[in-house]
Amino acid sequence: MRVDPITFEILRHRLWSINEEGANTLERVSGSLIASEVHDMNTSIMTASGDSLVIAPYMLVHAISMETIAKDVVATCASNPGIRPDDMLAAPCPSRVRPNGFSPRGSAGRRPRG
Repeated sequence: MRVDPITFEILRHRLWSINEEGANTLERVSGSLIASEVHDMNTSIMTASGDSLVIAPYMLVHAISMETIAKDVVATCASNPGIRPDDMLAAPCPSRVRPNGFSPRGSAGRRPRG
């Protein structure tokens, strides 16, 4: 699908703003000086398959690992326990994430279903 340049810029700016808001929230609520002062973190809006659409301008070195973890979570969790619309997945702490991208229970920081 192609869009005109003005619509593209409006959408691009809106996605950037949403992602930046997420990064600002992470800084405020993390309780970590590494996130709030050093900005050694990053946020991204991704497609359902784990490809990045927008990446915040913090530690860009995290961009590769974010996509790798997201794609691994999608590949591993899609059938069991399943990924539904509006599910949010996160790898909150590198020391708690095993090399395959999962926490010990395989939830990768899954939001509890209600």
